[in-house]
Amino acid sequence: MSVYRLYIDESGHHRYQRNEAITERYLGLTGIIINKDVYDNEVIKRVEQLRSHFYTDHDLRPPLHLTDIMASKNGFAKLQEADIRKQFDGQLLSLLKDVDYQIITVVIDKNGHQDKYVTPEHPYHYSLTCMLERYCKFLKYANAKGDVMAEARGKKEDRKIEEVYSDFYANGTNFANATDVQARLTSKEIKMKTKYHLIHGLEFADLIALNSKIDILHSNERIETLDNNFTKTVIEAIQPKYYTGATGPKGNGKKFL
Repeated sequence: MSVYRLYIDESGHHRYQRNEAITERYLGLTGIIINKDVYDNEVIKRVEQLRSHFYTDHDLRPPLHLTDIMASKNGFAKLQEADIRKQFDGQLLSLLKDVDYQIITVVIDKNGHQDKYVTPEHPYHYSLTCMLERYCKFLKYANAKGDVMAEARGKKEDRKIEEVYSDFYANGTNFANATDVQARLTSKEIKMKTKYHLIHGLEFADLIALNSKIDILHSNERIETLDNNFTKTVIEAIQPKYYTGATGPKGNGKKFL
Protein backbone atom coordinates (compact mmCIF):
# COMPACT_ATOMS: atom_id res chain seq x y z
CA MET A 1 0.00 0.00 0.00
CA SER A 2 1.34 3.43 -0.95
CA VAL A 3 2.27 5.87 1.81
CA TYR A 4 1.90 9.63 1.48
CA ARG A 5 2.53 12.74 3.53
CA LEU A 6 0.63 16.02 3.32
CA TYR A 7 2.91 19.05 3.83
CA ILE A 8 1.05 22.26 4.74
CA ASP A 9 2.09 25.90 4.50
CA GLU A 10 0.05 29.09 4.76
CA SER A 11 -0.11 32.39 2.91
CA GLY A 12 -1.61 35.31 4.80
CA HIS A 13 -2.58 35.46 8.47
CA HIS A 14 -5.46 34.22 10.59
CA ARG A 15 -6.45 37.45 12.35
CA TYR A 16 -9.95 38.84 11.82
CA GLN A 17 -9.68 42.51 10.92
CA ARG A 18 -11.67 44.55 8.45
CA ASN A 19 -9.34 45.16 5.53
CA GLU A 20 -10.02 44.90 1.81
CA ALA A 21 -6.37 44.42 0.84
CA ILE A 22 -5.73 41.04 -0.79
CA THR A 23 -2.82 40.38 1.57
CA GLU A 24 -5.02 40.97 4.63
CA ARG A 25 -8.47 39.73 3.68
CA TYR A 26 -7.66 36.20 2.51
CA LEU A 27 -5.88 33.32 4.21
CA GLY A 28 -4.64 30.45 2.08
CA LEU A 29 -3.53 27.00 3.18
CA THR A 30 -1.68 24.91 0.64
CA GLY A 31 -1.04 21.20 1.10
CA ILE A 32 1.29 19.17 -1.08
CA ILE A 33 0.53 15.42 -1.22
CA ILE A 34 3.71 13.45 -1.92
CA ASN A 35 4.33 9.73 -2.08
CA LYS A 36 7.14 8.67 0.27
CA ASP A 37 9.20 7.08 -2.52
CA VAL A 38 8.87 10.18 -4.72
CA TYR A 39 9.86 12.34 -1.78
CA ASP A 40 12.93 10.29 -0.90
CA ASN A 41 14.13 9.81 -4.47
CA GLU A 42 13.21 13.10 -6.15
CA VAL A 43 11.94 15.93 -3.96
CA ILE A 44 14.85 16.01 -1.51
CA LYS A 45 17.40 16.08 -4.33
CA ARG A 46 15.61 18.78 -6.32
CA VAL A 47 14.97 21.05 -3.34
CA GLU A 48 18.62 20.77 -2.32
CA GLN A 49 19.58 21.66 -5.88
CA LEU A 50 17.62 24.90 -5.50
CA ARG A 51 19.25 25.62 -2.14
CA SER A 52 22.77 24.91 -3.40
CA HIS A 53 22.98 28.34 -5.05
CA PHE A 54 22.94 30.08 -1.68
CA TYR A 55 25.51 28.51 0.63
CA THR A 56 29.12 27.34 0.76
CA ASP A 57 29.01 25.88 4.29
CA HIS A 58 26.69 22.84 4.51
CA ASP A 59 26.07 23.56 8.20
CA LEU A 60 24.71 27.02 7.35
CA ARG A 61 22.15 26.11 4.71
CA PRO A 62 19.33 28.67 4.49
CA PRO A 63 15.65 27.64 4.61
CA LEU A 64 13.93 28.28 1.29
CA HIS A 65 11.31 30.96 1.88
CA LEU A 66 9.42 32.42 -1.09
CA THR A 67 9.09 35.92 0.36
CA ASP A 68 12.86 36.22 0.70
CA ILE A 69 13.46 34.58 -2.66
CA MET A 70 11.13 37.01 -4.44
CA ALA A 71 12.88 39.95 -2.77
CA SER A 72 16.40 38.48 -3.26
CA LYS A 73 17.23 39.13 0.40
CA ASN A 74 18.17 37.32 3.64
CA GLY A 75 20.72 35.08 1.98
CA PHE A 76 19.20 35.10 -1.50
CA ALA A 77 20.93 38.20 -2.86
CA LYS A 78 22.65 36.05 -5.50
CA LEU A 79 19.31 35.94 -7.32
CA GLN A 80 20.05 39.51 -8.42
CA GLU A 81 22.60 37.93 -10.78
CA ALA A 82 20.86 37.16 -14.07
CA ASP A 83 22.57 33.80 -14.63
CA ILE A 84 21.77 32.56 -11.12
CA ARG A 85 18.16 33.71 -11.41
CA LYS A 86 17.78 31.94 -14.76
CA GLN A 87 19.20 28.68 -13.37
CA PHE A 88 17.07 28.87 -10.23
CA ASP A 89 13.85 29.65 -12.10
CA GLY A 90 14.48 26.80 -14.53
CA GLN A 91 15.14 24.32 -11.73
CA LEU A 92 12.04 25.49 -9.86
CA LEU A 93 9.82 25.07 -12.90
CA SER A 94 11.29 21.60 -13.47
CA LEU A 95 10.45 20.68 -9.86
CA LEU A 96 6.90 21.98 -10.24
CA LYS A 97 6.24 20.30 -13.59
CA ASP A 98 8.14 17.03 -13.52
CA VAL A 99 7.68 15.64 -10.00
CA ASP A 100 4.60 13.58 -9.15
CA TYR A 101 2.59 15.36 -6.42
CA GLN A 102 -0.87 16.81 -5.89
CA ILE A 103 -2.01 20.14 -4.48
CA ILE A 104 -4.91 20.99 -2.19
CA THR A 105 -5.30 24.70 -1.54
CA VAL A 106 -8.03 26.18 0.65
CA VAL A 107 -8.54 29.95 0.57
CA ILE A 108 -10.90 31.64 3.02
CA ASP A 109 -12.40 35.12 2.74
CA LYS A 110 -12.16 36.22 6.36
CA ASN A 111 -14.49 39.18 5.85
CA GLY A 112 -17.16 36.98 4.30
CA HIS A 113 -16.68 34.29 6.95
CA GLN A 114 -17.08 36.87 9.71
CA ASP A 115 -20.24 38.23 8.10
CA LYS A 116 -21.78 34.78 7.71
CA TYR A 117 -21.39 33.53 11.29
CA VAL A 118 -22.18 35.11 14.67
CA THR A 119 -19.18 33.34 16.19
CA PRO A 120 -17.00 32.46 13.19
CA GLU A 121 -14.58 29.58 13.56
CA HIS A 122 -10.86 30.34 13.55
CA PRO A 123 -10.02 30.69 9.82
CA TYR A 124 -6.86 28.55 9.95
CA HIS A 125 -8.60 25.77 11.86
CA TYR A 126 -11.64 25.82 9.58
CA SER A 127 -9.43 25.72 6.47
CA LEU A 128 -7.30 22.94 7.96
CA THR A 129 -10.38 20.76 8.55
CA CYS A 130 -11.52 21.32 4.96
CA MET A 131 -8.08 20.30 3.73
CA LEU A 132 -7.96 17.18 5.90
CA GLU A 133 -11.36 16.08 4.54
CA ARG A 134 -10.00 16.26 1.00
CA TYR A 135 -6.74 14.55 1.91
CA CYS A 136 -8.59 11.60 3.43
CA LYS A 137 -10.78 11.44 0.34
CA PHE A 138 -7.62 11.28 -1.78
CA LEU A 139 -6.15 8.49 0.38
CA LYS A 140 -9.38 6.49 0.29
CA TYR A 141 -9.66 6.48 -3.49
CA ALA A 142 -5.92 5.87 -3.91
CA ASN A 143 -6.22 2.94 -1.46
CA ALA A 144 -3.34 4.49 0.46
CA LYS A 145 -2.37 5.68 3.92
CA GLY A 146 -0.63 8.84 5.04
CA ASP A 147 0.14 11.40 7.70
CA VAL A 148 0.32 15.19 7.95
CA MET A 149 3.04 17.74 8.65
CA ALA A 150 2.46 21.50 8.99
CA GLU A 151 4.72 24.44 9.58
CA ALA A 152 5.00 25.32 13.27
CA ARG A 153 3.56 28.74 14.11
CA GLY A 154 4.25 29.21 17.83
CA LYS A 155 3.53 27.19 20.98
CA LYS A 156 -0.01 28.45 21.57
CA GLU A 157 -0.99 28.23 17.90
CA ASP A 158 0.61 24.81 17.48
CA ARG A 159 -1.20 23.40 20.49
CA LYS A 160 -4.56 24.47 19.07
CA ILE A 161 -3.72 23.02 15.65
CA GLU A 162 -2.85 19.75 17.35
CA GLU A 163 -6.24 19.81 19.08
CA VAL A 164 -8.08 20.47 15.80
CA TYR A 165 -6.26 17.59 14.12
CA SER A 166 -6.85 15.22 17.06
CA ASP A 167 -10.56 16.05 17.05
CA PHE A 168 -10.73 15.40 13.31
CA TYR A 169 -8.96 12.06 13.75
CA ALA A 170 -11.20 10.98 16.63
CA ASN A 171 -14.57 12.22 15.40
CA GLY A 172 -14.36 13.02 11.71
CA THR A 173 -16.82 15.55 10.27
CA ASN A 174 -20.11 15.54 8.40
CA PHE A 175 -18.07 15.02 5.22
CA ALA A 176 -15.44 12.59 6.52
CA ASN A 177 -16.52 9.54 8.51
CA ALA A 178 -14.32 8.90 11.55
CA THR A 179 -13.89 5.24 10.62
CA ASP A 180 -12.61 6.18 7.17
CA VAL A 181 -10.35 8.88 8.65
CA GLN A 182 -8.77 6.45 11.11
CA ALA A 183 -8.37 3.81 8.41
CA ARG A 184 -6.34 6.21 6.24
CA LEU A 185 -4.36 8.42 8.60
CA THR A 186 -1.39 6.64 10.15
CA SER A 187 -1.01 8.97 13.12
CA LYS A 188 -3.34 10.39 15.75
CA GLU A 189 -1.10 13.47 15.91
CA ILE A 190 -0.11 16.09 13.37
CA LYS A 191 3.62 16.68 12.94
CA MET A 192 4.83 20.28 13.40
CA LYS A 193 8.20 21.63 12.25
CA THR A 194 9.64 25.10 11.68
CA LYS A 195 11.28 26.31 8.46
CA TYR A 196 14.61 26.10 10.24
CA HIS A 197 14.32 22.30 10.40
CA LEU A 198 14.86 22.41 6.61
CA ILE A 199 12.01 20.01 5.90
CA HIS A 200 12.03 19.70 2.12
CA GLY A 201 8.28 19.08 1.85
CA LEU A 202 7.43 22.18 3.88
CA GLU A 203 9.81 24.23 1.75
CA PHE A 204 8.18 22.80 -1.38
CA ALA A 205 4.77 23.85 -0.06
CA ASP A 206 6.15 27.32 0.78
CA LEU A 207 7.32 27.77 -2.81
CA ILE A 208 3.77 27.10 -4.06
CA ALA A 209 1.48 28.56 -1.36
CA LEU A 210 1.33 32.21 -2.43
CA ASN A 211 1.11 31.37 -6.12
CA SER A 212 -1.72 28.90 -5.53
CA LYS A 213 -3.59 31.38 -3.35
CA ILE A 214 -3.33 34.00 -6.12
CA ASP A 215 -4.52 31.40 -8.64
CA ILE A 216 -7.65 30.60 -6.63
CA LEU A 217 -8.43 34.27 -5.98
CA HIS A 218 -8.13 34.91 -9.71
CA SER A 219 -10.33 31.89 -10.52
CA ASN A 220 -12.98 33.26 -8.15
CA GLU A 221 -12.75 36.80 -9.61
CA ARG A 222 -11.23 38.33 -6.50
CA ILE A 223 -8.23 39.35 -8.63
CA GLU A 224 -9.16 40.74 -12.03
CA THR A 225 -6.00 40.00 -14.03
CA LEU A 226 -2.69 38.25 -13.56
CA ASP A 227 0.45 40.16 -14.41
CA ASN A 228 2.49 38.54 -17.15
CA ASN A 229 5.41 37.65 -14.87
CA PHE A 230 7.05 34.60 -13.26
CA THR A 231 4.16 34.20 -10.82
CA LYS A 232 1.84 33.67 -13.78
CA THR A 233 4.34 31.15 -15.22
CA VAL A 234 4.31 29.22 -11.92
CA ILE A 235 0.51 29.28 -11.78
CA GLU A 236 0.33 27.84 -15.28
CA ALA A 237 2.89 25.16 -14.37
CA ILE A 238 0.95 23.87 -11.35
CA GLN A 239 -2.49 23.57 -13.00
CA PRO A 240 -2.18 19.81 -13.72
CA LYS A 241 -1.11 19.18 -10.11
CA TYR A 242 -4.35 20.10 -8.34
CA TYR A 243 -6.22 17.19 -6.80
CA THR A 244 -9.24 16.62 -9.04
CA GLY A 245 -11.33 14.08 -7.15
CA ALA A 246 -14.14 12.74 -9.34
CA THR A 247 -15.44 16.15 -10.40
CA GLY A 248 -12.37 18.23 -11.27
CA PRO A 249 -10.17 20.56 -9.21
CA LYS A 250 -12.90 23.04 -8.20
CA GLY A 251 -13.98 22.16 -4.67
CA ASN A 252 -11.31 19.46 -4.44
CA GLY A 253 -7.77 20.70 -5.08
CA LYS A 254 -9.08 24.27 -5.27
CA LYS A 255 -11.45 25.25 -2.45
CA PHE A 256 -12.67 28.80 -1.88
CA LEU A 257 -14.57 29.48 1.33
